[in-house]
Amino acid sequence: MRGFSALLGYVVVLYGIYKVYTMSREVSEIKEMLRDIRSQLDARDAVERAHAPQSTENLIRAVNSASYQVPEIENISESN
Repeated sequence: MRGFSALLGYVVVLYGIYKVYTMSREVSEIKEMLRDIRSQLDARDAVERAHAPQSTENLIRAVNSASYQVPEIENISESN
């Protein structure tokens, strides 16, 4: 009986060590995923900042220059 309880104690201790190991592995995977998400968000923010107008004045200039662009229209009478 004493041998059985010692064996059961070892099994319980080993199972506890296994559970702690699996939890630490899962936590490290979650940390890695969060780092990846953060780096992707940082990269996206950098791209958005690079393409965003720096000031209100630049935004107004960009809108004005886009509004004055007139598409070229081919002469229809020449193609007929």
